[in-house]
Amino acid sequence: VEPTSSSKMIAGGSSSPVVKDIRPVRKAAIAARKKFLICGDVSSLPPMDGMNVWESLQGESSSPRKEILVNIDPFINGGSIRVGEWKLLFTGRALKEFNPNVFDRIAELQYEAEVTCGEIPENATATCNDISHPCLFNISSDPCEFYDVSGLYPSVVETLMSKLKSYNSTAVLPSNKPFDPRANPIFWNNTWTNWFDYIDQNSLTNEILLSWMQIYN
Repeated sequence: VEPTSSSKMIAGGSSSPVVKDIRPVRKAAIAARKKFLICGDVSSLPPMDGMNVWESLQGESSSPRKEILVNIDPFINGGSIRVGEWKLLFTGRALKEFNPNVFDRIAELQYEAEVTCGEIPENATATCNDISHPCLFNISSDPCEFYDVSGLYPSVVETLMSKLKSYNSTAVLPSNKPFDPRANPIFWNNTWTNWFDYIDQNSLTNEILLSWMQIYN
């Protein structure tokens, strides 16, 4: 990590059911480093510069960390440290200029990446319900996959089918578990999630199954 590249805000996530207070933004000083798993008696560990921020993640207190060493790099004669609201930086490769339009450019890229399909056109030709008739789409000119051009480009269909068969020849069969209606995102704020971590299996099983049958039967 270069001294200039310290993040003021970083992305993180937790799927643990023991984290009580999950917020979209948490303003707490946390030194996020590469981690590795260790085992042993925590009472006998040597002095460490790490801090326990568990209570802060739980929303029960502010972070105990008041300072963060960003980096010390002897190869570029640089370093950086943050204490409270202050950040000290020295480096031989400092950022010489900043593009004030960078955030506008990010918004432009996000807009360019968005695909808006709208209603299916009346002249749409995609009819791919039969496995004997695969559809072929030019996703550059037809990103919404409305127009099947397999009849116009049979050689392309043949090439892609050959590649698909090649991948399938080494594929491992899915190790699917039995269908469980409790996994339906409708029960979890319309989100695909690790739902099994959040249920009381005894109390919710019948209730969810009944809800499922009322909605879909």
